[in-house]
Amino acid sequence: MAKILMCSPEFFDIQYEINPWMDINKKTEKSESKRQWQNLHDKFISLGHEVSVMDGVEGLPDIVYVDCGVLYKDTFIPSNFLYPERQPESEYFSEWFKSNGFKIRNIDKIYNFEGHGDTLFAGEKLFFGYGFRSSIEAQFKINQALYELGKVKVVPVELIDSRFYHLDTCFCPLNETEAFYFPGAFSEKARSILQDEINLIPVDEDEAGLFCCNAVVLGKDILMPAGARKIKKTLENKGYQVHEIEMGEFIKGGGACKCLSFIVD
Repeated sequence: MAKILMCSPEFFDIQYEINPWMDINKKTEKSESKRQWQNLHDKFISLGHEVSVMDGVEGLPDIVYVDCGVLYKDTFIPSNFLYPERQPESEYFSEWFKSNGFKIRNIDKIYNFEGHGDTLFAGEKLFFGYGFRSSIEAQFKINQALYELGKVKVVPVELIDSRFYHLDTCFCPLNETEAFYFPGAFSEKARSILQDEINLIPVDEDEAGLFCCNAVVLGKDILMPAGARKIKKTLENKGYQVHEIEMGEFIKGGGACKCLSFIVD
């Protein structure tokens, strides 16, 4: 059983434009976004997992995307968001983790770091995406902090397609040795690094645009935005059960299943 953090969606909306998916002329349908969020929440529960829900915050529409930081063992390193619109979120996330018994370790705010949107574990490897939201300099600070906590290998990879501005929009580890990803989101050097570090299953651009890589892997269960038939079939042939979740309202804001959830344990 996993313990998963989500943030309630009552204040979610498109109020500004800070990524290519956002268009303030395409507002969210409130009832539909709540329904999609609830379906994801209920799917976690039905699979036997525990979900904690943090309250949304008026004036912070993107806090529903819990890009809150990186968690390793009992230590939480909060995000230092690039855009002012999201920077106040860190205080609320830090308070939640502190009140739930985790140690808080900050890195200097001069280093842009967008949490689990740009940091994905595959065993004791931490893949770190940089180029749009998180800086390469932040990677060194995260590396230093994690080195003091355990034997984590931080693997930095450069993102080059602004549509896939966070690592979790284009890369999804399945386990310690395998991941699926959209190659076009990465620089040539980054693709070479990924190929050296983990076995890769490519997805095509159309399915990447459906946010198929923004999936949650829980053992042999994968919760994935609906519609990516080819990668779904590939994963099912490998023995995974893919649960499709409608995520259209949240894709308007640049996120989906992974962005809406944080595995705490």
